[in-house]
Amino acid sequence: MKMSFTRSGGFGAVTLHTEFDDREMPVSERKRLRSILLDQTLRDNDRPRPDEFRYELLLVDEEGKRSLSWTDSSLPADAQPLIDWLVEKARE
Repeated sequence: MKMSFTRSGGFGAVTLHTEFDDREMPVSERKRLRSILLDQTLRDNDRPRPDEFRYELLLVDEEGKRSLSWTDSSLPADAQPLIDWLVEKARE
């Protein structure tokens, strides 16, 4: 599965972006991502509050394109480790 991750907003409005294949992810984060994709309650499209980050994840596979987005205040606790890994990946 091909992925595109963007973190935008925040104090200073610095944007991070990366694109990669899910085979580059640790197995634990790949499993977490698949769990999030199956759980419809973990999706959010809220507008960010001032100085919040917005996280956008675009996934492309044989089923088509899917996107997930969250803000700091709407990010589920289950998704935080995945976001941490994605931010580190974007900083590489």
